[in-house]
Amino acid sequence: MFREGRRLRLVNATTRSYRDAELWVNQRYVMDLPTLEAGATVIVNMGELWDRWGGRPSAGGFLRRNAPTPVRTAEIQIGDSTPLIGLIVIRSESADIL
Repeated sequence: MFREGRRLRLVNATTRSYRDAELWVNQRYVMDLPTLEAGATVIVNMGELWDRWGGRPSAGGFLRRNAPTPVRTAEIQIGDSTPLIGLIVIRSESADIL
């Protein structure tokens, strides 16, 4: 996963497709991930993430009020009884200041 300003780019470099999953960021923010096909790339907006209190991460941007929320971890959950699948997060210094 790559952070590109206000967007997250998920690259599935595996041979496995994921359907009806949830994307977890920083073990706090979550969003529904309808499909992530094998070999595909999906772009999601950080504004689609939420936490259990209805809060959203600070995506950043030129007119931001708060510092952007850094993306430290990302995981996919495909069911309540299955373990989370960790993603590799490629951190960019410039992404944290956009």
